[in-house]
Amino acid sequence: MNPSEETFVLPGADTLEIWRGGGKGTATRQDEARGKNAGWYALPLRSIISVPMHFPAMAADRREAAVMLELEGLGLPNLAPQDFQVEVRDLEQREQRAWTVVQTPVIPSVMTQNGMDGRYAPSVSFHSLKQGEARLWKESGRLVMAVPDEKNEPLHAQAISAYDADEDAAAEVRCILAALDLAGMAPEVNEVVIQQEPGTVAPEALTPFADALGLPVATEAPQAPHLPGDTWRLLPQPIVQRRLQRQQQQTMMLAGAGIVLVFLALIGAFAGRLWQREHALAAETARLDALAPDLQSIRDAQQRWSVLESAVTPDQYAVEIFHQIALLLPEKGIRMEVFEIKDGHVIIAGEASNQALAGALREDLKRVPAFSGLQWDFPTPQIEPNGNARFRADGSPPVTDVAANP
Repeated sequence: MNPSEETFVLPGADTLEIWRGGGKGTATRQDEARGKNAGWYALPLRSIISVPMHFPAMAADRREAAVMLELEGLGLPNLAPQDFQVEVRDLEQREQRAWTVVQTPVIPSVMTQNGMDGRYAPSVSFHSLKQGEARLWKESGRLVMAVPDEKNEPLHAQAISAYDADEDAAAEVRCILAALDLAGMAPEVNEVVIQQEPGTVAPEALTPFADALGLPVATEAPQAPHLPGDTWRLLPQPIVQRRLQRQQQQTMMLAGAGIVLVFLALIGAFAGRLWQREHALAAETARLDALAPDLQSIRDAQQRWSVLESAVTPDQYAVEIFHQIALLLPEKGIRMEVFEIKDGHVIIAGEASNQALAGALREDLKRVPAFSGLQWDFPTPQIEPNGNARFRADGSPPVTDVAANP
């Protein structure tokens, strides 16, 4: 869910307050439910370290490096860019004042629980300041103080230890103003203004504070806050970690989605290939179906030819085969009793007057060119009591020819 840019969470006098900036710059209070998706979160002044600095005019990157050296000298090393920010004043002058804000780990958890996509800025950036006035107000029951420059911009802001405007609070304010003056940073402060609800403290109760401070003291009703005018890069460490985790999760999700998309693309390509093959097979089947009548006519012609083949082929014509066998028989001594042609086999059987004539017939069958395409099975003739030899010969085509012509 995108945060509402106009809604901001601000530390109030007692609790956190939810505000929404109006179209005319006037903010209005909102209920607590609106704070779950706020666009801005005001860091309490107790959660930041305000460090006024003084630099000669220089480039922004050099100034950032100089600020980091100053902070390291104050015992704040190894700061990331989102841990601090420098707001430069007196840009038109050669000697420039700078307000450096460093966030601390002490940040209310409610601001880091719901501020996943929000922006962060010091709470003083949401308040209106006035030249010549040092302002005091309460955040979560404790006093805080802000000192503006001549252009009503914050020059320094910090929390003080006092709970109420008394002599101790006045001593702290005097020390802060004196430190700024000693560093050549403080503008002229003519009055201290305390923001409080009307009737909260009687005017005479502020007399000890004013006497100890030595400056005029006035009270003023709290003004409606406003959105920060500057662009802030501060970001609490819990938010940095959560955003990094979310980014890693999004990266993993994107990687997973990419793998799924690649897998789907492969499946789609495979499905497309299958569809093309199926389409090609269907087209080939249709083409073969269209050729079916022609194929049947060819088969019929082949069958008719197979019937006529033996009649037109002399080597397979029965009369010619019988004639060739008859030529092998001697004038006397062999009587052929069986002559049969069946399934390509030529079968003859008979009786020879002796075994020598039967053997001669066997050799003639294997030698004659007319029967070179046959393989003869001629078992040993059976000798009868009268000395005659009964024989049987089976001439079969080669195995390859049988397979080709089943």
